[in-house]
Amino acid sequence: MNITTQNSKGSPSNSAKPAPDNFASKLQKMHPSDIGKVLLRIDSIIKKEPKNPKLFFDKGVALMRLKMYKEAAESLKRSIDLNPDSPPAHFQIASAFLEMGRLPLAKKGYEKAIDLNPNSSAAYFKLSIVLSKMGKNMDAIKDAEKAISLDPKRFHLHMNLGHIYVHLIRLDEARKCFEKAMELNPGALEIKQAIFNLERLQGNKEEAKKINTEILNDHPNDPRALRAFSELNKSDIDSNFAERLETSLLYHDYPDQARSELYFALGDVFGKLGDTEKSFKAFRQGNTILSRVHDYNENGEVMAGNFTREFFKNNKEYLGKDLGLKKYDFKPIFIIGMPRSGTSLTEQIISSHSQVFGAGELELMGKAVTEAKRATKNKIEMSFPEFKAQMNAIRESYYDELIKQGVTSNYFTDKMMYNFRFVGYIKEAFPEAKIINVRRHPMAICWSIFKHFLNGRGHAYKTTEKTLAGFYLMYSDLINFWKSELEDPFYSLVYEKLTEDQKSESQALLDFCGLEWEDQCLEFHESERVVRTFSNDQVRKKMYSGSSDAWKNYEVHLKELTDILDAQIKGYENTELVN
Repeated sequence: MNITTQNSKGSPSNSAKPAPDNFASKLQKMHPSDIGKVLLRIDSIIKKEPKNPKLFFDKGVALMRLKMYKEAAESLKRSIDLNPDSPPAHFQIASAFLEMGRLPLAKKGYEKAIDLNPNSSAAYFKLSIVLSKMGKNMDAIKDAEKAISLDPKRFHLHMNLGHIYVHLIRLDEARKCFEKAMELNPGALEIKQAIFNLERLQGNKEEAKKINTEILNDHPNDPRALRAFSELNKSDIDSNFAERLETSLLYHDYPDQARSELYFALGDVFGKLGDTEKSFKAFRQGNTILSRVHDYNENGEVMAGNFTREFFKNNKEYLGKDLGLKKYDFKPIFIIGMPRSGTSLTEQIISSHSQVFGAGELELMGKAVTEAKRATKNKIEMSFPEFKAQMNAIRESYYDELIKQGVTSNYFTDKMMYNFRFVGYIKEAFPEAKIINVRRHPMAICWSIFKHFLNGRGHAYKTTEKTLAGFYLMYSDLINFWKSELEDPFYSLVYEKLTEDQKSESQALLDFCGLEWEDQCLEFHESERVVRTFSNDQVRKKMYSGSSDAWKNYEVHLKELTDILDAQIKGYENTELVN
C-alpha cells in the first residue's frame, strides 16, 4: 500500500510513492497485521524525514485504527508541532482524546479544527458529541444544528441531534429529527432502532414490538433486535428462540459489543426456560466479551475514593459554615445507590407528585465536581476562601447547566446513582437538597448488575465477580464514611421494605422530601414520564415483592461473589431484613 508522504515544505517526497488521498478509508479495510506493516514503513521513512508533518499524521491515523489512542495522540502532536495550521491533525488528535475519555482536550482539539476550517460539519458534529458527554447539552444542540446547516443531507447529523434531544427527554423534537433522517435515508436500520427506542421510552410497548418485528424481518440476525424481542415477547420465548440465538452467535462475525449483547439475551432466555447453568454461562461469556470493549480502571476508582475521604477529613473544620452560596429557587432531590437497587422505582414514586419533575440520570454533578477539582489542581487541603470558592463553583456550574436544559420546577429529582461519590459536596454546595440512598440486598444488586447488558465505561466494573464485588465494597465503604463524617447525610430507603409496605414507606419518603401526600404516588406505574434506564418496563408495572431473591436460583455459581461480600450480606440480612 502506498503511504502519503510529504517533506517539511509540503511537496511530495522522493522516498516513497505518493499515496491516494483516501489513506484513512483504506486503513479501515485492512487487517491489523497489515496496518502494523504500514507503520513499520512509515517509521522507516520518518528516520529520513523527521520534519515531515504528514508522516506523523499518517502514523497517528494508523494507530487510531489499531485503537492505540495514546500513541496516536503523541504522533499527531508531533504533526501539529511541525504544522500547527492543519485542520485534519487537530480533528484527529481530538478524536483520539475523545476515545480516551479526555473530554476537555477533545473539546479543545475540535474547536481548533473549526477555527482553521469553519465549514467542517464533521468537526461541529464531533464537538456536539463531546459537549453532550460533558453534560453541556444545550451547547451540544447548537453545534449539532450548525453541523446540519453546513451539510443538511447527511442523515447521521440529524440522528445525532435527535439523540441529544432524547438525552434531554425532549422526545417530540427527537422524533422530528429521526423522521428527517428517515426521509434522507429510508429504511436505515439505525433510524428504525432510534424510533423503536422512542416508542419504548414512552411506554408504547405494542408499537415498539411492531417496529422491532419489522427490523427482524429485514435484519433477522440483528443483535439489538434479537435482545429486544427476548425482553418484549417473554410469553413467546422457547427453546427454538434459544437455538436461533446460538445459531446467530455461531455463524455470524459480530463485533464484540454486539456479540456480548446476544450472549446476555441468550442468558436471559435460558433463565426463562429454567436452565440456570446454561443461563449463567451465557451471562459470564457476555461479561467476558464486554470486558474487552471497556477496560476497568480499578486503581483509578480506589484513588478517587481515597482522595474524597482525605479531602473531607482535611477540610472538616469548614463543613457546615456559611459559604455565601448564590441563591436559587431549586429544591433538588438526589437519589443515590448502586445500579439495580431500586433508584428508578424511587424516582418514579417521587416524580409522580404534582410538584416534582423527574429529571432522570443527570450527569451534571460529576462534571461540576471534576471541573472544580481541576481548577484547583486537585488540591486536597484548602484555606477557607478556597473551600468556599470551590463549593460555589460546583453549585453554580450544576444549577446554571440545569437552567440551560430548561428545568424550571422547584422540586426535581436527579437519579444519577453514582452521585454517592459526591455526598459531601452535595451537602456543602446544596444545603437545600434532599439525598436518598436506596439500599437492597447486596446479592440482589450484584446479580442483577452481572446479568444485564450495561454498556459503557461507567459500568466497566461489572464484568467479573471480583471487580463487581470490589465496586460494591467501595460503594459501601464510602456510604459508611459519609455516615461517620457528616451530620444526617441522607435518608436510607430499604427496597425490600418499600415493596412489602408500599404506602407507609412512600408516605415516609415524601415526608422526608417535604412534600404533601398525593394518592397518585401509589399509582406510579400509570405515570407517562420517560424512564431512560433498564428499569423502563418495571416501573410501568404495579409494585411487587420477592425480586430480591432471584439470585438464589444461581447461588451455586456465585461463590466468589458471596465469599467476598459475606460480611455485607450478613450485616444486611441481620439489620434491614429483620422486622
